[in-house]
Amino acid sequence: MNSYSMLLVVSAALVTWIVSTILNSSQLSMLQAETQNLQELLASPYLPSSFSSLSSSLRKFDYAPKERKCSNAGENAKPKRMWVDTNSVYDGPSRVYPVWDFEHNPFPCYEHGKRMLMSTEPADQGLLFQRPEKTGTTTMVGILMRLAHNRAQAMSKEERQKHNITISPFKVCNHRAMHGTAVSYKYHQRNRQKSFLFSLIRDPTAKAISRFFHFVVSVAQIEPTDKNFLAQLASVPYSRMHLQDLVVDPELAIYKGSGKSHQLPPLNYTAVVEDILDAYDFIGITERMDESLIVMKYLLNLTIEEILYVKPARTAGSFSNGFEDRPCVYLVPSFVTPKVAAYFKSPEWKRRVAGDELLYRAANRSLDRTIDALGRDRVERTMEQFKRAQAYVQEQCQGKVRSMCDEGGAVIPPKNRTCYIWGEGCDYKCLNSLRIPPELLIESIY
Repeated sequence: MNSYSMLLVVSAALVTWIVSTILNSSQLSMLQAETQNLQELLASPYLPSSFSSLSSSLRKFDYAPKERKCSNAGENAKPKRMWVDTNSVYDGPSRVYPVWDFEHNPFPCYEHGKRMLMSTEPADQGLLFQRPEKTGTTTMVGILMRLAHNRAQAMSKEERQKHNITISPFKVCNHRAMHGTAVSYKYHQRNRQKSFLFSLIRDPTAKAISRFFHFVVSVAQIEPTDKNFLAQLASVPYSRMHLQDLVVDPELAIYKGSGKSHQLPPLNYTAVVEDILDAYDFIGITERMDESLIVMKYLLNLTIEEILYVKPARTAGSFSNGFEDRPCVYLVPSFVTPKVAAYFKSPEWKRRVAGDELLYRAANRSLDRTIDALGRDRVERTMEQFKRAQAYVQEQCQGKVRSMCDEGGAVIPPKNRTCYIWGEGCDYKCLNSLRIPPELLIESIY
């Protein structure tokens, strides 16, 4: 073989190797991309449990978190804030929630003049719980109602005299715990020295899933197809759900009046979130319920007994109160198909929940900052004692909490229930009757 032929052979081999390498690299890139997409899908907390049987080896593929922008439009908008989707990196509004000023103000327990447990009238004083839909608020309402009843009856004569409370003992502290917007309750007019305004929020996507399966699937009995799910997600009620519930300033209200969509100029979400943080004394996180309760304990100088609860309350797979024709409604367990999961990752969905995402991130950071201010070690020690006390009440109250429906979906007569009203605060009788072993508790340090 002459030199020219040899050169042709070598060149052909070289070209073949280069083409093969390029193709393999392209195929590898495609495989990695598909693996990444599948890994993200598998990591979603919203998928049905049946997906857990897929190979866990695909979860090992690592990838960098992507940046997301918060919609922050408006003529006077501040510079846009950006963050990556991790728990540690966040550059948005937050605050440290203050401990109640007991030196100058009594515990915010005042007579409301009515025996109605859950009034829908505006209030300017008392324990005010702004209750969003589908955030797991039944637990918090039970704690609130026990607190409102027990604190009213335990208020001493000396406390009344110290703070010039001259009315005779009453049965329940003024409180609010019904669904509705903060604007409708006129919380912008509240007396901040005589009221404690708090709320509880949830990951916006998890909230949307819960809302669909509760109201559309379980209550309205509509089939949970991809078409029905996506149609609901595209509707007005699924946009900025937390903001419309929690915003206090009427001028910043997302929806007004009857609840119909009120078209506003592009919102400065940062300004809205900052206003919400400033307006509330505390905002807890559904996914961090126990941490939130521990922090609220310190803010209001509560005891561990006062923040205990019996779980579960209105969970999927059980029956909840319904309507006249269906008094007990089965709560269908939620699931998300790959098509709906893909929509939750889309720019369209991210745009629709950008404001709620910012509020959720701000509330999480505020909770962390407050824990740090209180002393993270101290909060963690209290958490361990709280968990032991929780385990104790779960064991002691097992089978003793009766709501409106039994496990088979039959209505429980009112005289046989253990609730304050309807299906609310159904664990109070058992909890109030218990004496928690002292070694499980911690004394207030304030």
